[in-house]
Amino acid sequence: MANVATAHGWKLDTVATVVAAGQPVALTFVHYAAGTTAGHTAVLTDGNDNHICTLSCSGNGAPDHIDFSRVPVSHRSYNGLKLATLGSGVLTVQRG
Repeated sequence: MANVATAHGWKLDTVATVVAAGQPVALTFVHYAAGTTAGHTAVLTDGNDNHICTLSCSGNGAPDHIDFSRVPVSHRSYNGLKLATLGSGVLTVQRG
């Protein structure tokens, strides 16, 4: 499967630039699931490679989740978006 984008969210399973630098992206949540091996990680950066978050698989398929919804939009908005690292599984990114 390749990365799939919809109006407000993305399902990412391939390391890639999701939104080019220069385009603002506000996040609501990031969810990492279906990792096949404990210790696999998903690293999300902005378009300029500045770290946003790292999620990890704690067991076979155990998910990890970060909720940004209670953070002010000005603190959860980023300049572009990249999936920099993905050991296995799928990263779901919800915008808003």
